[in-house]
Amino acid sequence: AELTIHGYTGSTAERFAEEQGFPFVSLGDCVVEGVCGDNLTWSLNSGTGLLTIEGEGDMWDFWGYKGDGFISSNTEPWNAYRSVITGLSLPEGLTSIGDVAFNGCWRLSSVVIPGNVTRIGEYAFGACDALREVVIPEGVIDVGESAFNFCTSLTEAVLPESVEYVGSWAFAFCFDLSSITFLNPTCIISDDCLDC
Repeated sequence: AELTIHGYTGSTAERFAEEQGFPFVSLGDCVVEGVCGDNLTWSLNSGTGLLTIEGEGDMWDFWGYKGDGFISSNTEPWNAYRSVITGLSLPEGLTSIGDVAFNGCWRLSSVVIPGNVTRIGEYAFGACDALREVVIPEGVIDVGESAFNFCTSLTEAVLPESVEYVGSWAFAFCFDLSSITFLNPTCIISDDCLDC
């Protein structure tokens, strides 16, 4: 008899079954949830791939280990589901996107950053391979180091007049990036923000 694997849609069990060639029977969508800031919660529907953040204020930073050029992004609460995340809903009350928050969400294809966000953290969207479109609103002041590095599908970026600082490697290794617009004439742009 052939082994059949039962699990939730979008789970590691489903991925394992696909990779190993086992039949998979879905138990339905799994909804997981938790906290990602002092006044922010999150929920993820594994079937739709939508990660929803609700509340207001700053998102926590999610460094595992940082030093000597090495980072670990294994402390964001949705880490185990990064390969499931295809969509992101951010609340208007969000004021900052934490370091490494969505790093490695390789199926995430577009992001609309709410108007109250002033900071996009370091490595916040790093290695989001499918990210083709990001809307950065007026009000964002700081685009952190490596914020969008290795977003290999990103083709265009517009940084509004409010952006005062763009960190090192912010758009490095974005191989499809053909246009980047800086609307603040006095923005501090790290020399290697586009390093490839």
